Amino acid sequence: MNSIQLNNISKKYGTQLIFSGITKNISGPASIAITGYNGSGKSTLLQMIAGYITPSSGTIKYRSGEKEIPADEIYRQISFSAPYLDLVEEFTAEETAEFYKRFKPVGKNVSTGEILETAMLAESSGKQVKFFSSGMKQRLKLTLALMSDVPFIFLDEPASNLDRPGIEWFRNLVKRFSANKTLVISSNDSKDEIDFCNEIIKIGDYKNI
Repeated sequence: MNSIQLNNISKKYGTQLIFSGITKNISGPASIAITGYNGSGKSTLLQMIAGYITPSSGTIKYRSGEKEIPADEIYRQISFSAPYLDLVEEFTAEETAEFYKRFKPVGKNVSTGEILETAMLAESSGKQVKFFSSGMKQRLKLTLALMSDVPFIFLDEPASNLDRPGIEWFRNLVKRFSANKTLVISSNDSKDEIDFCNEIIKIGDYKNI
């Protein structure tokens, strides 16, 4: 079983302590929410667990069974989606999916057409991403992340830029593709994003410790 072990981690920016004292073992399959108000540090924690940010103190260990995974290799085990992550604007939807598949496995024998169909973008396969609405871009990013054949999926505020039908689409996507994975979601405590999670990490519990 793959796991991520957080041991008393903290994060500071200058003299400002964002959070401290977080100790947690994350293993799957499971759905975990990180909640807090805007600017509380929940996205920072999500990115830290995913290996994008280094803790100011404490350690993060990645394991596959009893074997430790080097931090610079963890990217092979995760997928990540966030509204602030940019897509290549000049690529078409089809080119975006093909490019992504060169770096991350997306299921077994899954075609680019199936990816775009899942993202409700089949009719826009030849359209450049720069002409997409924010909702279309979000659906494409979420589809690529959730269909990735990896044990850990990290989603930062996944309902951002989605209308009500888009939110229902997202929830169905989670049901279809996260059953045997560990899903970690950063959220402003939106029920649409996290009411299916079986564990909640409240970032406020780790401030001013």
